Amino acid sequence: MIFNNKDKFNDYKITTVIPVYNQEKHLEKALKSIVNQRRTPFELLIINDASTDDTQLICEKFQMSYTNIRTINLTENMGVSSARNIGIKYASGDYIHFMDSDDTIEEDMYENILKNIKNKEKDLIITGTRYNENNKINIYIPQKRDINTLKEMQDFLKGNCIIGRRNIFNVVWNKLYKREFLIKNNIRFNKDISFGEDFLFNLECMKKTNSIYVINRAYYNYIRNPNEVTLKMKFLDEKINLRRLFYKKWIEFYDFYNIYESVSKKMQIYEGFKIYMAIISVANNNCPLNYDEKLEYINDFIHFENSDCLFKYMEKKRELRRELDCLKNGKLEEFYSIVENKRYNK
Repeated sequence: MIFNNKDKFNDYKITTVIPVYNQEKHLEKALKSIVNQRRTPFELLIINDASTDDTQLICEKFQMSYTNIRTINLTENMGVSSARNIGIKYASGDYIHFMDSDDTIEEDMYENILKNIKNKEKDLIITGTRYNENNKINIYIPQKRDINTLKEMQDFLKGNCIIGRRNIFNVVWNKLYKREFLIKNNIRFNKDISFGEDFLFNLECMKKTNSIYVINRAYYNYIRNPNEVTLKMKFLDEKINLRRLFYKKWIEFYDFYNIYESVSKKMQIYEGFKIYMAIISVANNNCPLNYDEKLEYINDFIHFENSDCLFKYMEKKRELRRELDCLKNGKLEEFYSIVENKRYNK
């Protein structure tokens, strides 16, 4: 069977890239949402990242039924960034859509995106997202924009500094990227980090272009399974270095567009929130550190160069005043006791 394109709005072709690792429970649903599109993609590349469950069998079943599906089976687990980079390498469509293997897309996503952009030749297309987290649905709808100039880009970035950061900067799956643009500018995912790779990828894309089209409709369905632990919930012992890297790149990005002064206060508060979340991750069940190492980890965070952002954030939160007092006065044992009790009392 070949994908059936009922209507041809223009000559643009889409390559959907899905990295997959041990997703036998959810993959079939994700793939069905693609092949059942009103306008299906030109090709679907499944990058099987050395799965050890029945993921490969599901890939083979779909590949046998649809000639536009290609599965690339990796012999060793390389991580999502490397898998996506392989997708960029082998994609032949005009636009690339990176999709996660446990999510779905609305059946009219590709059809309506191509209707909207027509022949605008955009480097980046951004849409809305429907978040299903613990069976609670939240919808993000961005303001429709056609960005072509430096001034339009500056206004867009100012308006989405914080309120749209999760959807504009932090994720790739609610976007279509022009393949030629990625190749020409040698934009790839950083394979050396396991957290925040989407953020760095998007910063690089937006630094290289003013050609963006924003569609005010939620097409992507992000689904978080409450029984699965995601990276956002995990303790990562390299978080202090990642926060240092992300904040530096964020400042450089806004300096590049000459708007840092207008967004710096919001940035610092948001960075403080991210530092706070990194610190309290020591109370998570998956934290491998012993008690003394946890206190050392907290101490490192409150003494590194961005700790002023942490205190600015906590000062704005009345419920964190006791914790703030502990950190400022070096009462690390008391601070840890508070956040651990919070976890158990949820």
